Amino acid sequence: LINYLFSQSSVMADTDWMAYANCDIILPPDLPALVDRIASQIHGPFVLAGRRWNINMDELIDFEDPKWFEKLDGRFKDDRTLYGTAGMDLFVFPPHFYDDMPPFPIGWPGAKYDNWLVWYACHRQIPIVDITDATTIYHQNHPLGGGAVHPEKWKEHRISLKLLGGYGRSYDIRDTTHIALANG
Repeated sequence: LINYLFSQSSVMADTDWMAYANCDIILPPDLPALVDRIASQIHGPFVLAGRRWNINMDELIDFEDPKWFEKLDGRFKDDRTLYGTAGMDLFVFPPHFYDDMPPFPIGWPGAKYDNWLVWYACHRQIPIVDITDATTIYHQNHPLGGGAVHPEKWKEHRISLKLLGGYGRSYDIRDTTHIALANG
């Protein structure tokens, strides 16, 4: 359950900020600088959320190369697809901010925890910043397993929807309160 992951991470955190990203996400090295830049403009707690760019990645990344991200970005600049407004695969937030998270399961279809993360920040009147234009978050495409979704996964979806509080709380990137632009 993702609430356990968040609460245990908060207990162990010794920093001002935490980040959650799905495991198939490639994060840019400029992310800490972006967090600092936004922190200098918004005083008090805030949440960052970012949409992902889908890419067909079929080779290893040489992280020893100091220009690894620039090379990746150059390779996929014209061969990537921005996922829809529900494609929020990165969140940055203060430790303990999400301690009240319901016990959402992790997984597809429609886990709803990401929608809750946005709703909760809005509900608490905490700024939530869309960083999609300010940085690039890559998602490595992968097969979904093919075929019909198992009935138990649909049962999880219904449970998640109930934990969320219904479709009225199914917030996405369009519900953010601020947008970080590429120029800062």
